[in-house]
Amino acid sequence: MLEMSNNPAAKGRFMLANCCTKETALLNASTLTWTATGTRKADINDEEGWTLFPNKQVLTVDAYVGQYNPTGTNSEVYNPASGKWHSAGSTVVQLWDSAANCAGLHAASFEVGPAILRPDGTVFYTGSRLELESIRASRSWSPSNMVASTMLKGG
Repeated sequence: MLEMSNNPAAKGRFMLANCCTKETALLNASTLTWTATGTRKADINDEEGWTLFPNKQVLTVDAYVGQYNPTGTNSEVYNPASGKWHSAGSTVVQLWDSAANCAGLHAASFEVGPAILRPDGTVFYTGSRLELESIRASRSWSPSNMVASTMLKGG
């Protein structure tokens, strides 16, 4: 996640995660030094995408890799001011593929659908579940309250 900013102190920071752990670090492009960050992450980073809000916070939907939860619906926000992740609330419907209704853990892909940062500063997240009843699940977030605010489900 590359942060573009007019703030000279923040310009050129790059956030990188270890796919298979909860570890994340920030690269300072000016000094070429890495700093560990991102404490309190609920699950590992594998299969999760990140979306950078205009306020520099980062949104992700948990994919539960390594801690399979067939009904997991958590989302998280990284706050660069504190260097910590915190819950952004439930997605209400699963946006990751748990295969809960068709063989469970052994068939789960743990994939999460794409997220789009919209011009109004909200994020639209789509689901990636294989079960037909949830294929059209989606969520949107507002950076002002970091709570999933609208759930759309096609008929």
